[in-house]
Amino acid sequence: MAQQLGVENENTTQTHVQSRLGQLRLGIWIELIALVWMIIEASIAITTGFATRSVSLEGFGIDSIIELVAGMSAEHHGSQVLAYLDLRCILLLTALLLF
Repeated sequence: MAQQLGVENENTTQTHVQSRLGQLRLGIWIELIALVWMIIEASIAITTGFATRSVSLEGFGIDSIIELVAGMSAEHHGSQVLAYLDLRCILLLTALLLF
């Protein structure tokens, strides 16, 4: 009944905090898996591109490196509390890398 009235007690606040921490941990793990995948993807594409002299594979590998750098900057800043300036720096870095 307290939740229906919008009144929160310590138990509901504690549950929200635990849920948020679990979601943050899951997000960090997903980002780390994506970073590992991008490393594998870039190394295979660049190696195969040089071996076969394929410009498109080399470009794909370089694009993967750009995504990797953007993902690492997001992971670094995402593991801390984001301030407004940190978010602006992430957006600017990602925009510059993808330009």
